[in-house]
Amino acid sequence: MTETVVSVLVGNRLRYARQPSEVEALIAELLTPGAAVVQWFVSDREASTGADGRERYYPDTRLLTSVGEDGVVAAVSYLARKSAVPPKGVLVDSLAAQPTPEPVELMFDRESRSTFRADSAVPIAAVAEAAREFCRTGGQQPTAVLWQPGQHI
Repeated sequence: MTETVVSVLVGNRLRYARQPSEVEALIAELLTPGAAVVQWFVSDREASTGADGRERYYPDTRLLTSVGEDGVVAAVSYLARKSAVPPKGVLVDSLAAQPTPEPVELMFDRESRSTFRADSAVPIAAVAEAAREFCRTGGQQPTAVLWQPGQHI
């Protein structure tokens, strides 16, 4: 049986989880008010930035999460570079069923200062469930949130 490894990139630091309890601990820690933008990967081996002497490696699917300062809403982006879905890839962002009363800035990339669209803000519980589902299904597109065409890679 092939081992499944969840790799989580926070800033420039990678962290890993192999057990469901470790994934839950990462979700509890990283999906909190004002948390950093987090990239989630699932593969049969650890992702690597290349900084540790290993070959640089990132799986073809990624889930990116961003939590608002209020801790009530968050946004999520899903990218599958190689996919059976035309045009050979998927890039989608969360879509709010109803817009938030007050716009919340949700960072997509802190370096470029790019943000999610306002209609990407969904309840944080839905983003946590999307992260769980992504990890549990080996990187499949979660069904826990509604999706719209993605804005950033």
